[in-house]
Amino acid sequence: MPEIYRYMGLSFRIYVLEQHSIPHVHIYYGEYKVSISIATQRVLAGYLPTGKRKLAETLIAQHRPQLLSMYEQACRGINPGKL
Repeated sequence: MPEIYRYMGLSFRIYVLEQHSIPHVHIYYGEYKVSISIATQRVLAGYLPTGKRKLAETLIAQHRPQLLSMYEQACRGINPGKL
């Protein structure tokens, strides 16, 4: 799972081995991990402490077009690069 972005301890990754129906990113922070929809910023699975989750949601909203493009590339087997 390549890391596409790192900010204030949050590690954003896109899982590229299988295509999912909902475009999302995996976010790791220490022992915590969460999957968040790119389109809605809705938590799909996992947990992050509230402050870090809100930061992640804000970053996803700010970079939504780029993240959607990167997700599509990853699903086609193309390395999405870094944000």
